[in-house]
Amino acid sequence: MSDIVSQERSFFYPLFLNLVKVISPDFHLLPAAQFIVYALAGFIFFRGLRIANFSQIQALVTALPLLHTQILWRYVHVQVAEILSVSMAILTIAFMFMFVKQTYNNFLLIALSLSLFLTYQTRPSFLFLIPLVPLLTIILLFFFNYHQRVRNNFYRNIVVKILIACFIPYLLFNILRTSLVNTSGVVSFSGYSLSGITTRSVESCNKTLQCLGFTQVKSLVY
Repeated sequence: MSDIVSQERSFFYPLFLNLVKVISPDFHLLPAAQFIVYALAGFIFFRGLRIANFSQIQALVTALPLLHTQILWRYVHVQVAEILSVSMAILTIAFMFMFVKQTYNNFLLIALSLSLFLTYQTRPSFLFLIPLVPLLTIILLFFFNYHQRVRNNFYRNIVVKILIACFIPYLLFNILRTSLVNTSGVVSFSGYSLSGITTRSVESCNKTLQCLGFTQVKSLVY
C-alpha cells in the first residue's frame, strides 16, 4: 500500500496499463482499450441524460460530440493518462445526472463517489471536480424540483450525502497517505514537476540571451 501512495504519479493509470498488459503484453491493444473506455463513458453519459429526462434527441446532440473531440483522436493512440482521465470525468458527470433524478439510489451515489475518486487518481488536475460536483448537483436539484413540493429536509439530506460522497474519499486518502509516507496530497510530484519546468524555462531563456551576446547570464541556471 505504501508503494502505491508514495509513487510520484497517481495510481489509477498505471493500474489500467497493468490490466491492459494482461491481454496485450506489448500494449498493441492499448488504443482499442482506451477507445472502448471512452466510448463506454460516452454511452453512460447519454443514459444519464435520458434518466435526467432529456429527450432522446437532446441526449444524442449532447453526447455525440464527445466522439469528435481533439483529445480523443489526438491521444487515443498514445500511452498517456488523458483519455482515461477524461473518460472517468465523463462518467462522474453522468452519475451526477442520474443521482439528481434518483436521489434515493445509493448505488448511484457510490458510483459517483468512486468515479470521481478515480478521476483525480488518474490526473490530479481534476481535483477541481471535488467542489464542483456538489455545487452542480445542488443547482440541478433546484432546477429539476423547483416546481414540486418536497419535504423540508429533502435538500439538506441530499447536500449532506453529496458532500460526503465527494470529500470523504479525498480526506481518507490524504489521511492514509500522511500516515504511510508522512505527506499529504494526491501525489508527490508537484514540486518536482514545477522545478523541472522552471529549470527548463531558465535554461531556454539562458540560451536565448547567450545567442544575443549576454554571456554573463550563464550562472543563472546553477
